[in-house]
Amino acid sequence: MINFSHLQLKQSTLNELKKLQINFAFQPIYDLETEEIIAYEALMRPDGGTPLELIDRYEANHQLRIIELATFFGATMAYYERGYQEKLCVNSFPSEVFRPEEAKVYFDYFPNDVNKRLVVEMLEYPRFSPLNWHLKQMQIKKKGIEVALDDFGTGYNDYSSLSLIDPDYIKIDRCMISDININPKKQEVFSKIINMARSLNIKVLAEGVETKEEYNYLRTSGAGLALSLSILAWKNGLRKPDQMILLSPLLDTEFFDRNIEKEILYNMDRETNYFYSFELKEYLNTYLPVK
Repeated sequence: MINFSHLQLKQSTLNELKKLQINFAFQPIYDLETEEIIAYEALMRPDGGTPLELIDRYEANHQLRIIELATFFGATMAYYERGYQEKLCVNSFPSEVFRPEEAKVYFDYFPNDVNKRLVVEMLEYPRFSPLNWHLKQMQIKKKGIEVALDDFGTGYNDYSSLSLIDPDYIKIDRCMISDININPKKQEVFSKIINMARSLNIKVLAEGVETKEEYNYLRTSGAGLALSLSILAWKNGLRKPDQMILLSPLLDTEFFDRNIEKEILYNMDRETNYFYSFELKEYLNTYLPVK
């Protein structure tokens, strides 16, 4: 679990952070042209509950700022502990902003290049605060940090958000990506999004690519990036990856086996790029039913 006790934050803030029992998993983001991992998205994993349950509880108590702090500090700690060199994508509430002294602690604590690695992902919930976004935007621009608009087309993150947020990336929600290879209406909408993004010099990331057919379509349609654990599975010899829905945004906190997810995501061998043991691979291939 993440330990926050050594951070130079106010004692009252540390007391709240200590109550959280959380860790982080990382989902790879691929460049569809080179098929190389170019970033990881950090996903909070609370002990004894789901992220949404934790968020709902803290929102009801007007304490989302604590979750915001825990996410940025905790995800960045876990990222550097794993030795990643790619970019780090961290989810951020549109209603919350670091206090100046908290931002100073963050950038003083982590290596000098953290601003070049960090991508702040603006979530589509629970609410949008124009004032807090303006303050957050000033912090981000001062450090040269990139911004992504999460789940584009859902919640507050629609076309009207583009001029306000001014993102470097937009992430297309899984509901648009699912079966896009056989759905002409989705293809038409997706094509319009791609053309709009190109005109604004915004990179497009497809969320939750889970089948090779979706992947092949996206490679030829103009999407530059894909958020997918399945691609990592295919590259490492899993025979039935199309049925492995480990990190679908539609089921963001529900997995067919949480122990398997932990082994896959926490025991990566960076030298060989294998993300699970041979025994686990054989178990998965046996576990997944053949169509």
